[in-house]
Amino acid sequence: MSDFNEFVRLDGDILTPYAGKGALFVHEHPGFWAQVKTPSMMLHAAELYLGDFQRSQPALLLRPSAGGPAVSGAVYVHPSAQVHPTAKLGPNCSVAPGVRVGAGARLSNCIVLDNAVVGEHVVVAHAIIGWSCKLGSWARVQGSADYEAKLGVAILGEDVTVAEEVVIVSSVVLPHKEIKSSLREEIIM
Repeated sequence: MSDFNEFVRLDGDILTPYAGKGALFVHEHPGFWAQVKTPSMMLHAAELYLGDFQRSQPALLLRPSAGGPAVSGAVYVHPSAQVHPTAKLGPNCSVAPGVRVGAGARLSNCIVLDNAVVGEHVVVAHAIIGWSCKLGSWARVQGSADYEAKLGVAILGEDVTVAEEVVIVSSVVLPHKEIKSSLREEIIM
């Protein structure tokens, strides 16, 4: 068995060694289980968690309120995040600590990681926005929502800056890049 600092492969590290010894048992888990091998699958797993929170711990999720952002479906916003009251969030959004979301922004089916800045009137859909990213006003970052496709979601690595009015569709941008023109189904290394 691998130690805790390594990846554990369910089939190779756990099932195979025990299957040949007649020592394989079943553990029934009352919750859900989702395999996460790709960033696309992470969005699906986040959707499952948010749905579970909606049923079991609704107090963790953002609720619509007078003077607050519009909320639809399950949305988690860390208490330290700042979301403009004219923004619209949901369904299935996770907004991490220190994030700032500007006026008129629209977030759906996405994960926005720590300290990212989402400018005014930005659209983020079917995407993962990395730590400390900066999205200029009127930018759009979106995936196709096909979680099985190689580029079914848009992913921005850490510290990516997207200029105003730039559109990024089903693309992956590695960390520490500045994007000044629109992208479609590209990988920027």
